[in-house]
Amino acid sequence: MQALTEDLMPLRNEDREWIRQEISASLDALKPHGWRKAAHLLRELGPIASVIGTMLTLSAITLGSLYYSFSRVDKEATFESKTTDALDGINKRLDKIDTALSVAQLEKITATPIDKSSALAAQKLITDAQAQSIKLPTDAVEQAGEKLVAASTNEPAAWDAALQFVNYRSTYNSYPKSAEAKAFSPAQKILVANFFIQNVPGKPGPVEKNLTVPGVESKSAARYELIGQNINKNLTKGPQKLIFTGGAANIDGEDIEHVVFQNVEIHYSGKPLILQDVIFINCIFVMENMRPARQFVQTLLASSPIDFETTG
Repeated sequence: MQALTEDLMPLRNEDREWIRQEISASLDALKPHGWRKAAHLLRELGPIASVIGTMLTLSAITLGSLYYSFSRVDKEATFESKTTDALDGINKRLDKIDTALSVAQLEKITATPIDKSSALAAQKLITDAQAQSIKLPTDAVEQAGEKLVAASTNEPAAWDAALQFVNYRSTYNSYPKSAEAKAFSPAQKILVANFFIQNVPGKPGPVEKNLTVPGVESKSAARYELIGQNINKNLTKGPQKLIFTGGAANIDGEDIEHVVFQNVEIHYSGKPLILQDVIFINCIFVMENMRPARQFVQTLLASSPIDFETTG
């Protein structure tokens, strides 16, 4: 059987154009128009818009949280500052009340002749004031201390109380920080002075803190020696001040000038003594109840620095 064969004829140009138009018309029919087109666009963009909206919402929440946090921190800082100021004001008023009450009690205790009971009461009051950092007026401390000194000739308890008042009074004292020196250079070694400290048996002596510079003529320099000793007579210059801290020192028979004692236990039994421009800071005094010692206590109560001289 003979197969039939047909030759495939190529499409003409007009046929190609007709086919293209038919395909385009069919595809165009599938595309949305009007509201359908808008709806279709919304459907296509919906997921993207949702993501963008979520991001904007989260950003707004974050910014709101940050604003709230910063606002809260600022308010808390303002509240804390105001609270601190208020508490400081309250503490100051309480300090004034404590001081006024202590002064009133002290005046009441010393209003009548001092006996053992009132002396012990005064000693307890001043000890408590020192422990609680209550700062009593210096004139009130001086007046009460002088009454105790006067009563101490007949009442031993009054002398113990008077010494406690002197200890308390020394906590008020200070010296200019300019009195402290920088480290010495080799050229300033000439300022190293000799001094004579009498130690208290069984206790360490005070430690020299420094010698102040620049130096001054030896006749105006600091001095710490036995009366009449003149151990620095061969020095042309000396330090402006000597500063000693800690330990214990016996100052009987000493000639002391331009010296600071800080946190030192001072022992004195009433022997000859010369003090010029001497400062006692936060010191403890151990003294025998003798006339020169009572005079020394009165001087310590009255001022700082002190000048004091007695032949014993």
